Amino acid sequence: APIDRPGDGPGVDLRGYVPDRKTGLIMCAVGAALTMLGVSLFFEKNLIRLGNVLLVTGAPIVVGLRRASRYVLAPAKLRGTAVFALGFFLVLTGHPLFGMLVEVFGFLNLFGNLFPFFGAMMKNLPFMAGLGGGGGGGGGGG
Repeated sequence: APIDRPGDGPGVDLRGYVPDRKTGLIMCAVGAALTMLGVSLFFEKNLIRLGNVLLVTGAPIVVGLRRASRYVLAPAKLRGTAVFALGFFLVLTGHPLFGMLVEVFGFLNLFGNLFPFFGAMMKNLPFMAGLGGGGGGGGGGG
């Protein structure tokens, strides 16, 4: 049976340790916070690097390594994966602005087909129904 949390003493063997979703969510949240902080501090390279590493390692932990690898390595998604990986590499090598732009382009290539699905889900949420621009047109009046 896999160990679900590390032991208490030094020299602990972690070969069977399986991180859970909570760990992945924490990694993603800290990664997003560090990335936003790095951007707000005029693209501070080290904060953006650390945030990127935490986001890229935390997201597959949340979804599951097998599902994540199956999705990003699908033949139809390889171009988006390659572009995102190039952007990640650019961020790690010290080009945060250009690397993040390339990452966003790769992210849109990878997950762009899911945006209509998320839009339809959002329309069904009670607090989002009023924001959908339902009717009421009023144009500019002259």
